[in-house]
Amino acid sequence: MALHHALAPDPVRQATLALLDDLFGSVAPSGLAVRLWEGTMWQPRERPRATLQPRCTLVLQHPGALRRMFTSPSDLTLGEAYVYDDFDVEGDMGAIFELADGLFAAGWSLPQRLRLAALLKNLPADGGSRADRSGLHLVGAPHSQRRDRQAVTYHYDVSNDFYRLWLDQRMVYS
Repeated sequence: MALHHALAPDPVRQATLALLDDLFGSVAPSGLAVRLWEGTMWQPRERPRATLQPRCTLVLQHPGALRRMFTSPSDLTLGEAYVYDDFDVEGDMGAIFELADGLFAAGWSLPQRLRLAALLKNLPADGGSRADRSGLHLVGAPHSQRRDRQAVTYHYDVSNDFYRLWLDQRMVYS
């Protein structure tokens, strides 16, 4: 069992901590910590809490974050969860890639996958808001003018609020 704060019973927090133990317990890189939406910290058992600052902290933004990240686990799902602010990363971003590589290479047995699926199902399906933009379904022959126009329109006809995000970031790093 991993180390974490003892707080008043909360079934969602308990399910999240159990899932973190099962999911990351054997594949977490050294120096990883996870902070839940309400402040609870999870760390792998082998790293005592009183030692050094974590190299990387995965910050779950809401109770349904892990469910969004791992119901259909893939690099695309994890990327979308990050873009939609289901989770954030504080510290060394490279440690998150090590963690993802470890998860995808873990080779979970059927009983382990069933247990993880049951734990995921105990988490809320809702969470942070997501854009109403659904995935693109192109119609027409590949590289036809019609199909290419659909792709360009989908990717570039977005609100000014989207582009303002990048302008704001550029100003921060200038």
